[in-house]
Amino acid sequence: MSAKPMNWNTIRLRLQQVMVQPPSLWNIDEESKLSGTENFFKWQGALAFKLRITGLHLYEYMVHGTTPPCETGMISDVDQDEMRSLLSSCVTSALLDSVKGHALLFLQSHYSANNFKDTGHDLFIFLQEQFGYVSLSMVWRRILEITQKGSSKSCDDLLSQFFELQVNVLNNLSPQELGSCLLVASLKNQGVSEDYIEQIATTYLSKFKYLEPRNLPEGGSLQR
Repeated sequence: MSAKPMNWNTIRLRLQQVMVQPPSLWNIDEESKLSGTENFFKWQGALAFKLRITGLHLYEYMVHGTTPPCETGMISDVDQDEMRSLLSSCVTSALLDSVKGHALLFLQSHYSANNFKDTGHDLFIFLQEQFGYVSLSMVWRRILEITQKGSSKSCDDLLSQFFELQVNVLNNLSPQELGSCLLVASLKNQGVSEDYIEQIATTYLSKFKYLEPRNLPEGGSLQR
């Protein structure tokens, strides 16, 4: 559904108001802050909620670099540049406040190396390229950690961890990729050699190569 056109003066005023809000405007819980590949999709979902509730096209700008439609139709190039600048400033602030650890250091280093000229959209694309993919090897390891033999986890703890993995990662896999991850984790738990596991996993996935790739969340990709 297309966004409802807004008055440019209203957009300008509201974006300026957002810019002077305290950083807490973008606060997401510590666990949801981007720390790396393992929680990229969880972070994107949490930040998307914060950006969308402003009603100012901030999420769409972050992901696609687009500006909101205005009631008056065409606006001047000067106004368009000002709108992009305001959107970029808001998104940049949101990104810097919602990333932590080595991911934040990585982002800050990239931003400063480009003399702080990257737009908010540019910075999101950078993070997406660095962390926005599903790593099958990471999924295998995580499933193994959750289900390993001799674990003292309670049933509630195990289900809670697996549910979190499902929401943040497994839901972004196709059935054949998920099957591969479960198969590999099972074989690892049984002590099967790494070389044999790799051979089995490769053969398993090759049987599905004729299938259309599934859709990852906006901008996501898959790596072995």
